[in-house]
Amino acid sequence: MICNFFAHALTHDTGLELENLQPYNPFATASYFSAKSRLGLDVWIAGTRGLHGRITAGCGLLFRREGLRHSLEIVSLPCLPATSPFWPGLLELCRRRGVTQLALGTFASPAGTTIPSFAQNETRRDRCEFVLDLLGDPASRLRSNHRRNVKKAQQLGVEMQRSRSVDALSAHLTLMNQSMARRRERGESVEAVTLLSDRLALIESGSGELFQAVLNGAVLSSVLVLHGSSGSYYQSAGTTPDGMARGASHFLVHCISNHLRDNGATMFGLGGADPGSSLARFKSDFGATAIPLQAMICETGPQWKRTTSQAIALARSAPTRLQALMRND
Repeated sequence: MICNFFAHALTHDTGLELENLQPYNPFATASYFSAKSRLGLDVWIAGTRGLHGRITAGCGLLFRREGLRHSLEIVSLPCLPATSPFWPGLLELCRRRGVTQLALGTFASPAGTTIPSFAQNETRRDRCEFVLDLLGDPASRLRSNHRRNVKKAQQLGVEMQRSRSVDALSAHLTLMNQSMARRRERGESVEAVTLLSDRLALIESGSGELFQAVLNGAVLSSVLVLHGSSGSYYQSAGTTPDGMARGASHFLVHCISNHLRDNGATMFGLGGADPGSSLARFKSDFGATAIPLQAMICETGPQWKRTTSQAIALARSAPTRLQALMRND
């Protein structure tokens, strides 16, 4: 099939065409792109078109400008061969738009999605996502430990609630940071969560929805889920220590899976986790399939602009480090 590269600012028609092409992908919806626009990002769409002008593969492009630094992020890459015109077309677009950093992500990307070597100064990272097939009964795939925790929470009277309120989001961020703290104690490298605005935009646009496990009015576990027309994605989560003891997180993910299945979804992306980590085991034991993927960041544009923008970033975040570099320490 002969395909041509295209890229332009997002329009209603092209956004709808991309959404119909990837109904399972919550990162290719009008509501998701609306959330990113609310945050001040310049949203484009890019991909390939066939002979009849129809999109054969596509994704959203998120442009952000901060001083001399002009970044382009693709959150969810489509599955494309290394010989696709998409890759040289993307590099040419970066040149025309003055992009200094290109970030390629594979959130909710299909199995088999790879990133060829097509740019200089690449930094790659292997990653793994877990996807739960919702066809059939999710309970039949639960490992024994998860099944026991789900039953424990049910017997204690834990219930699932859905919300898009600011109060629920505030509780979600608090629980996320508690979970991050536990992972740091286990020696995992994680950062504190402070960006309320990003998740609020997802909720207000209709892209995101909070599912929370509640007992006697207290939120024990919380998951922010992004929705596509036939697939959803576990964007972030957190659980209190009490919730862990009561099986709230296991109960909540199981209830979300049943809810999504009952409302026509065919897959639930449980997000990524490092192989062998406690989070990977937690996601795998729901019966999810592990999908190996990659992510990549590369520096693009003129060397002088990259060097200057890096120096400005260091001056803001680590001035002592910049001084040492200038002295060649």
